[in-house]
Amino acid sequence: MAPESDQSIIAALKQAEQALTGEKEFRRCLLESMADGVVACDANGILTLFNRSARDWHGMDPLRLPPAEWAQHYDLFRADGITPLPTDEIPLARAFRGESVRDAGMAIKTKGQPIRFILANGSVILDEAGKKLGAVVIMRDVTEFRRLEMELRKSNEELEKRVEERTEELRQINRQLHLREHEFRTLANSLPDNIVRYDRQGRTVYVNPVLEKTLGAAAADMIGKRVREINPDGSYEAYAQALDAALASGGNGEIELTLFIPSEEPLVHQIRMIAEHDDHGEVTGVLAIGHDITERKRMEEERTQNFRYFESMDKINRAIQTATDLEGMLSDALDVVLDVFDCDRAFLLYPCDPGAPSWSVPMERCKPEYPGVLELGIEVPTSSDVAQTFRFLLEADGAVTFGPGTQHPLPADASERFGFKSMLSTALRPKVDSPWQFGLHQCSRVRNWTAEEERLIREIARRLTDGLNTMLIYRDLQKSEQRYRLVFRNSPVSIWEEDFSGVKVLLDGLKQEGVTDIQAHFGQHPEIIRQCAQTVKVVDVNEAALALHGAASKEALLEGLIETFTEESFDTFREELICLWEGENMMMRDAAVRTLTGERRDVTVYLAVCPGYENSLGKIFVSLIDITERKRVEEALRHSEASLNEAQRTAHLGNWELNLATNALHWSDEIHRIFEIDREQFGASYDAFLGAIHPDDREMVNRAYSQSLADCTPYDIVHRLLMKDGRIKYVEECCETFYDEDGRPLRSIGTVQDITERKRVEEELHLQTVELEEEVAERQMTQENLQEKALLLEEEIEKRQKTQEELEQLNKTLEQRVKERTIELEEKNMELHKMNRIFVGRELRMVELKERIRELEGA
Repeated sequence: MAPESDQSIIAALKQAEQALTGEKEFRRCLLESMADGVVACDANGILTLFNRSARDWHGMDPLRLPPAEWAQHYDLFRADGITPLPTDEIPLARAFRGESVRDAGMAIKTKGQPIRFILANGSVILDEAGKKLGAVVIMRDVTEFRRLEMELRKSNEELEKRVEERTEELRQINRQLHLREHEFRTLANSLPDNIVRYDRQGRTVYVNPVLEKTLGAAAADMIGKRVREINPDGSYEAYAQALDAALASGGNGEIELTLFIPSEEPLVHQIRMIAEHDDHGEVTGVLAIGHDITERKRMEEERTQNFRYFESMDKINRAIQTATDLEGMLSDALDVVLDVFDCDRAFLLYPCDPGAPSWSVPMERCKPEYPGVLELGIEVPTSSDVAQTFRFLLEADGAVTFGPGTQHPLPADASERFGFKSMLSTALRPKVDSPWQFGLHQCSRVRNWTAEEERLIREIARRLTDGLNTMLIYRDLQKSEQRYRLVFRNSPVSIWEEDFSGVKVLLDGLKQEGVTDIQAHFGQHPEIIRQCAQTVKVVDVNEAALALHGAASKEALLEGLIETFTEESFDTFREELICLWEGENMMMRDAAVRTLTGERRDVTVYLAVCPGYENSLGKIFVSLIDITERKRVEEALRHSEASLNEAQRTAHLGNWELNLATNALHWSDEIHRIFEIDREQFGASYDAFLGAIHPDDREMVNRAYSQSLADCTPYDIVHRLLMKDGRIKYVEECCETFYDEDGRPLRSIGTVQDITERKRVEEELHLQTVELEEEVAERQMTQENLQEKALLLEEEIEKRQKTQEELEQLNKTLEQRVKERTIELEEKNMELHKMNRIFVGRELRMVELKERIRELEGA
């Protein structure tokens, strides 16, 4: 029994040994397969462990050295790669001291190898009793990230130099890099990679927490299952095949795998398959370590897109900048666009206007099998669908996609006629002329335009707009120059093109000398005016200038130029100089010149500084308009008007005219005098005229004029004017209205005569007549009443005599009664006097008695 018991014990020991060996092999494989470096020391601080990555980085196995010699022996430096790393800063030494090391930066400069930048995390190792067993540090190689960061910084600088618009986007990339770096450091607190272990049959036996978090699935849902059982939809078939190959061959391998996580963006992982073997070399399983390279892939793709973007824009810029005409620029640019986008047709349509009756394609580039509108050479009527497309483009702030899978339908008639299935387009808005449409057609298939392509066409459109602005402005300038020369040569107005740059120099010199009052300076130094005149250069004159001065040619005019001057010419030139001194760019003044034969010509001089020459005065146009005949007519007209005004003033008769279309009213000077209204203050309208009439007569006047218009008959009325000081004037007004063929009134003309004096005389005569008639009537009544008055007077005399006698008798009676009453009053007064003396004596005795009583009481 003993041997059998020993054998079972030995078998159990072997089985335990095999399990231990397998576990040790697993741990060894785990450490050896890790991309991170792992170093450890024992309880005495002696290095005892380097995994494969650590050995590769240091170029040697661990030596049993004390911590004081680690930095020098293993070429350790601070994170700047220059300063030697002090012993107390070595991550393993810090961990050995009991510190928790997190993201400690340093550099390894092993001879024969490029510098390697490291981020280290570590801690002390304690047993269950808390006894220190040693320390361990995990090192992450971030050299590639540093290199990528440097490359991105360099790319940022290059992109900033080439395109200013790219600056903000590169800053965003930089911020994202810092964010990713922060995420990386957070993940580096533990093993950041996804780790999964499979047995010989491909069943899952281990999943680390990072993978659980990555897939959003619990380890329990994956343990014991094969890849195809976990993902029956076949989404990870490539991964399953790589696992099968590693199990079958026993070798290692790598695969890039895209992980499709629900509700998240796909992740790209670089997965390393490491076959595990037992002591006999048999494959026992596979360890898969996945490293997230999504960000690196995105950056590589973005960098590729950026280079493609700027390369495309560089081609467009060269095509635009090297063009010498509008057609050449558009042709070269569309050639580049067709190549860059690999589309079937690139075109420029004009005008991009929903209201235009038709449109055409001035420039187009197509693949041979897809010709467009340009080859037909036609104007296409604007249909409702195309008009709607134009509206979409003009309302949008960038590129617009049309076709299946987009928000905008293709213009049905145009897409069917010209055979395109998808369109990417935008509106060009040059500063001159109408908008254009710039677009791409895909005819062979339905195309989903990318955001990068939309961004690229938007930027190309901006550059094309700038080029169009330049070319169209240049073309318009050429046309303007041709039109200017045509107008200049054939203008009926005398035009002189002159160069005043010499005058500018002289005037600036005077300002530097401190001259401020140029008019006073000219008065003190009149010779300066002639000096300025001598510096003026006549560049050109037109035919009208030759005719005005009676010159056969430009040379003859310039040779005898001094003969054309008058004293007024120098006065005008002086005013021109003052105008330019004060910074004015235009001037107008009447003057006089002479022909080469000495004949006087009255002219109006217009001076204008050509725009763009305000600072140099290198181009000034002087126009001379011959007003000799107008002056003569004006003089004759002034004489005629003066005679008319004098006649009207003498007769107190003025004339007026009312334009019924504009309600503009014209009064002669005499009417203003009659109405006593200042010409400058008068509103010159029919309403203003009514306002000047006496309030009580306004309705009558308005009714008379309105009735005249309705009856088409003249009218003649007399009405009053109320002056500001209260005086009243009488005027007689006559009016006649003229009509068009349809009977519509055009204008009314009339006269107003002041008849106040006549009215005054008539009124006085009337008053005198009335007074005479009243005086005759009064005299007749006086003779009849005299007799009656005489009788009444006699009766009144008799009554007065009788009354006088009665009054005398009454007076005597009153005098007697007054005497009697006076005597009575005197008697009464004497009695009162006596009584008063009695009362006074009594009062004195009463006072004495009271005094005596007080004296007795005091004794």
